[in-house]
Amino acid sequence: SQLVASALAAGQRVWITSDLHFNQPKMIAWCDRPASDQQSMNAALRRSLLKAGQDDLLIIAGDIKMGEEANPSELHGLPGRKILVAGNHDFTYSGKPRFNRFVEPDGRPVFDHVVPFLYWTEGYGKTARPVMVTHFPLDMPASYDPSVSGQIKNYHGHLHDEFKGSTLQVKYVNVCWDVNHGVHCL
Repeated sequence: SQLVASALAAGQRVWITSDLHFNQPKMIAWCDRPASDQQSMNAALRRSLLKAGQDDLLIIAGDIKMGEEANPSELHGLPGRKILVAGNHDFTYSGKPRFNRFVEPDGRPVFDHVVPFLYWTEGYGKTARPVMVTHFPLDMPASYDPSVSGQIKNYHGHLHDEFKGSTLQVKYVNVCWDVNHGVHCL
């Protein structure tokens, strides 16, 4: 979280996306992806990730794959620093994390950090608001009072091309690749 807050404060570019699901051709029909086959879908996903420059930060809010391959080569050699906010498909069916096997060919980890969520504050003083990055959209208890801490901005994945309506408590921002077929710049 501190890495993201520091990058934003320094004016660096921070990119975000989720639910890439490399090598899953069913995603083409399920989410109306602009691809004719798995190879063209994977190429489009990788091209969008390459928008991040060497000095940029890239956040993937979960679901790199559907779980069938432990180390997707499509992630190898991506520029910049990378953070994975783990999604439901980033774990094995027995509940063990897959991301500890996401490594470059030379053995270095693909991701600089793997976390369950990210949190920082956007703005200053009375206009400050909490920001969270999660894989699933936040489900805030009714007792959360936005007049005390502010409406939470929640960058999330999981819903693919569907949207969750914002509330007084949470402003939802769906960052799934299927929303705009690319990465979002914060």
